[in-house]
Amino acid sequence: MNKKWIFLILIIIAALLLGACAEDVAPPAPDVPDVDVPDVDVPDVDVPDVDEPDVDEPVVLRVGAMYPQDCWNPFSCTGVWYFSHLVIEGFTDHGTTSSGCEGVPRLAETWEVSEDGRTWTIKLHEGITFSDGTPFNAETAVWNIEDLYQDPELVVWFAETLSLESVEVIDELTFSYTTFDPIINSPDYDWQWWYMLSPSVWGDIRGGDVYLFEDYPPVGTGPYTVTEHVPGSYIIFDAREDYYRGKPPIDRFVYTLYSNADAIASALISGEIDMTTPWLPPEVYDTLVDAPNITLEEKAPYSGTIAWLIFNMYEQGLRNPAIADPVVREAIDYAIDKQQLVDVALLGHGLVLPTGWVGVTDIEMDPDIEATPFDMNMAAQLLDDAGYLDTDGDGIRETADGVPLEFNLVYGVDEPASFTMMDMITDWLGVIGIVVESAAYDVGSW
Repeated sequence: MNKKWIFLILIIIAALLLGACAEDVAPPAPDVPDVDVPDVDVPDVDVPDVDEPDVDEPVVLRVGAMYPQDCWNPFSCTGVWYFSHLVIEGFTDHGTTSSGCEGVPRLAETWEVSEDGRTWTIKLHEGITFSDGTPFNAETAVWNIEDLYQDPELVVWFAETLSLESVEVIDELTFSYTTFDPIINSPDYDWQWWYMLSPSVWGDIRGGDVYLFEDYPPVGTGPYTVTEHVPGSYIIFDAREDYYRGKPPIDRFVYTLYSNADAIASALISGEIDMTTPWLPPEVYDTLVDAPNITLEEKAPYSGTIAWLIFNMYEQGLRNPAIADPVVREAIDYAIDKQQLVDVALLGHGLVLPTGWVGVTDIEMDPDIEATPFDMNMAAQLLDDAGYLDTDGDGIRETADGVPLEFNLVYGVDEPASFTMMDMITDWLGVIGIVVESAAYDVGSW
């Protein structure tokens, strides 16, 4: 493969709330910090020996990235989601970005929904087998839905299982299920992640054990099997000759782990790898954009990294009670300059998306949704009107019960831009009387 591809897209999304009015009384916005990109020594990486294919030899694709595979259990691992569709499958897959990423056939060949949106009838592709040779048919799909995903530990994973009323086999390749509530967008959303697992592997795994099960080597209906996995080093995937949609054109996929983005850039330039993943820091773009034989693509907003500000609403957690108030969350939304986050933390390689944006369907359902503007005046006025005042003059607002508006903000150290974002958000919220205590975690701990 004489060209290398990098899919680099970094997106800022305002995952917050609503709108209101205010007087022009806000304090000035904070200074935006400069971004220092440290020099990083490029370490040696143990890349597995794989012979370069000739014309008549197997096609090998080498991919380098920074994200390790922690384990293969889809319910308790993080890395498995990077490779899941190679090994295990749901009923549909994502369509092209130009078509809006709608659901396209995977395990399901065709489907239809009742007029009331409650009953889905799914016709499976014929000839599907798990990698251990056992068949996947309508009976297996119903076992997954009715038995495995009705376990108390797993029923909450999908709206369809949580609202399930009934499920039945119609014939060998056809089944239907009915939910108490209408769910009309399942093919575009949950079906892609609603993994169908083998009863020969998961038949006796229930309760808390679903999170402890090792699941290695993973057994699935996908186009590849895991041939070799050296944790912290590399994974080798080999194409299945018996894959029901035909053997994939790439015979072997070698995923090599690198410790930092500079090492990946060097590997691309030297030809050690053919391609990397979308999750690279924005400064790598400027390193590689002029490199020979390398093609970079920036695609927005349907692929790559999306940065959300997420509020933990867990009632038994350590949350400040004020975070439960939509007005507080709305004020925070107004106090964050999303375009500055793109320009500074992402070096301009990003896009501000509408508040609460999840996917293209959101815009289709409500074409009027838009990003909440940066407005310190509005943020301050919202908090004033809701009674969050600084009564003791220490610069921190309090609730009516005297609880200071002090919030914990955790972020993933795996995303280099997160530190800059955290610093900027902390400064902005400080201007409106909210204190932020921040902490960095690796992605698994986060």
